[in-house]
Amino acid sequence: MSSLVIKSRNSTVFKKFKKLYSTKGFRFEEGKTILDGPHLINTCHESGRKVEEFIVDASVQTDENKKLLANHPEKKIHVLSHELFCAISDLHSVTGLMAIIDIPKFSPYKNDNGFHLLLDDIQDPGNLGAILRTHAAAGNKLVFLSKGCCDLWSPKVIRGSQGAQFVLTCYQQQDLASLIDGFNFSTFCLGMKGESVLRRKLEKNVAFVLGNEGRGINPMLLEKSDQMLSIPMTNKIESLNVGVAASIIIYEYARQFLFQNSA
Repeated sequence: MSSLVIKSRNSTVFKKFKKLYSTKGFRFEEGKTILDGPHLINTCHESGRKVEEFIVDASVQTDENKKLLANHPEKKIHVLSHELFCAISDLHSVTGLMAIIDIPKFSPYKNDNGFHLLLDDIQDPGNLGAILRTHAAAGNKLVFLSKGCCDLWSPKVIRGSQGAQFVLTCYQQQDLASLIDGFNFSTFCLGMKGESVLRRKLEKNVAFVLGNEGRGINPMLLEKSDQMLSIPMTNKIESLNVGVAASIIIYEYARQFLFQNSA
């Protein structure tokens, strides 16, 4: 490990890392993002993707971090003072290790099979991360994010998903209306009215649209969907968090198709 510790907020290296962590446009320009913590770094490595550089807190040296760095002796390591490291990371419990990776690129979509999850302007990183984590846990692959969604590769979303992006096939900046036009299977939107999704016999190839936390689904997407389905609720509860709602439909699909033989 380098003995040179970066201590100045005027450091070009520090400013770059700070901007990469916090700014969507800069991540897009650079084609890179930051993984915060050894767990996410290991998840990335296990998926077959490579770390480009490491960022180390000079004051936090755990056995786990030392082992991980030892397994990548060829990678460049930037050592920051504890103050600067904390100024980059927004974690309350500092892990002492971050890594820079290239944002993965996926082949163009070609009418794949299975559950197609369409996300319309999901704004909260925690909600998006939870949805991705559930989608991956249920054995699905395909996710399509509208142009108004929060950044799929922000450190907050990656942390919320626990690195689910590395096992999913995710398409950002999508025109969801045009995408639906190209489907040769049913597209459902999730709303307050319509048949219960828990009673509906789904098709193996299907698309579901989930809407923005505040305004719901874009009216154009409602028109293009084949049917609105709902989640039954009692006790005058009017709505569910979008992450919770996504979990229900994802696992209803899994119950019907993926987990029939599971205990």
